[in-house]
Amino acid sequence: MFNPVKILSKEDIEMLKNKGITVLDKDLNSKEEMELYKEITTKLDIDESERIMDKLSDN
Repeated sequence: MFNPVKILSKEDIEMLKNKGITVLDKDLNSKEEMELYKEITTKLDIDESERIMDKLSDN
């Protein structure tokens, strides 16, 4: 479990929100985590998606 708001930069969070991706400010359960990954991979281009996923997986 992790809190994406504590991991990502303000710019990353704003970019995700602008792309229609919900970024919850809480420790995500496994269902919420999978939903976030799904949104990232479907709504972002490959480079952005990989960069964000790398940041989230490093923590």
